[in-house]
Amino acid sequence: MSNRRRAGSPVADQVAAAIGESRLIFGLEAERVGRVAPLGAAADAWVLGIYEDVNRAAAAGLVDYCQHAANPRPLHVGAWNRRLVVCSACVGLLRLYGEEDRRCDRCAAVVETIMTTTGWAENVLFVHIGLCWDCTVELGVPVSRAVVA
Repeated sequence: MSNRRRAGSPVADQVAAAIGESRLIFGLEAERVGRVAPLGAAADAWVLGIYEDVNRAAAAGLVDYCQHAANPRPLHVGAWNRRLVVCSACVGLLRLYGEEDRRCDRCAAVVETIMTTTGWAENVLFVHIGLCWDCTVELGVPVSRAVVA
């Protein structure tokens, strides 16, 4: 038996580093809101649908990426715009303003208060979500004061 350690490929190493960084980001976000809780079965299915929609659009060449997204790294997408994927440094490009920032990503209602949460798909894609209270309750998304935008 050899003492030699098998070297991984550079891409595999980058993917492993991206997953590690994603876990760190997720941990920091959990610390910010004070907890981590599963979104719930209905919300998980909805977030998975967003993830699958982003994948289909990417395969069809319909997704725009920030300049840094070419290498494996944590990526972000807003449920409100599934055609723009950005890295952590460019997440500000997903920011909404005015009425659009108060529009529910699920039912499209414009409300005074949007409940925000983040789903984490496939270890490296963060799906940012803003929901009205009715959709939050219907999907069973756990909320706390810390996640009220």
